[in-house]
Amino acid sequence: MQTDFFLNNGQSIEKEIAFNLSQIWDIATDSTPTIWTHAVNVILSKTAKQNNRQYYVASKLKTCENPEWLYDCVWYDNNEFGLNDVFLIVESEWKNPFGNVDYSYDIQYDFEKLILGRSIFKLMIFEGDNIAENGQYLETLKKVVQNCNLTKTNDRYMFAAWDKEKQEFHFDLFIA
Repeated sequence: MQTDFFLNNGQSIEKEIAFNLSQIWDIATDSTPTIWTHAVNVILSKTAKQNNRQYYVASKLKTCENPEWLYDCVWYDNNEFGLNDVFLIVESEWKNPFGNVDYSYDIQYDFEKLILGRSIFKLMIFEGDNIAENGQYLETLKKVVQNCNLTKTNDRYMFAAWDKEKQEFHFDLFIA
């Protein structure tokens, strides 16, 4: 598990999310995109509950108590008037098992949704065949942030990149 950089430089909630995601094999029964998305959302909803956050998650496997709203996962707070704050927004993109799509386009498409959102924390989850491929995706996403007029100083982007070769997550943190 490659979490050293992330855990040493992240805030406590980022560290908790990284640690919990690294336990994905405790929930995922195989590596299909639907199963992985479900496992990630089980982990993130459990973490939200432990941190007294309300949440919405995406799920195709069963009816969720709080189904998807705008993003794959959202942690939020309400006040007496409605939405008060958004704490975490998450997008995830898994490779098409049939391999007939432009995966780099799909990652960037979902990631750009995070740039539009106002949230304390933003998390992008994706996969690559190995650490080198994940590094290429990561560099592209960082360049998108650096060259976007919507980027605000101190925007925090957490990245969880699944390394298919090593069967583990690699984490990175980018602060604009």
